[in-house]
Amino acid sequence: MGVPVVVVSSPESAASDLVEDGETGLTCEPKPDKLASAIGLLLDDVGLRKTIVANASESMKNYSWDSIVERMEAVYSAAAGKRRSRGFNP
Repeated sequence: MGVPVVVVSSPESAASDLVEDGETGLTCEPKPDKLASAIGLLLDDVGLRKTIVANASESMKNYSWDSIVERMEAVYSAAAGKRRSRGFNP
């Protein structure tokens, strides 16, 4: 699925849509001292690091191709059903 590492991102980055601070990664202000503190926390706290990696791995299952296809099929099926209920049936 991916490499078991912890993502450290800033709230302004695209990763912020996927990273829940302290749960699936860490977020910090985009400043060297804040980044250093976040990395230091991960280096010092093995338990936190392992927990975040496990949580992120589980969360990323929602973004597998199989999961994406299932959700898209549901959207298309719902849209097709609405069209049929309005009398459109090619």
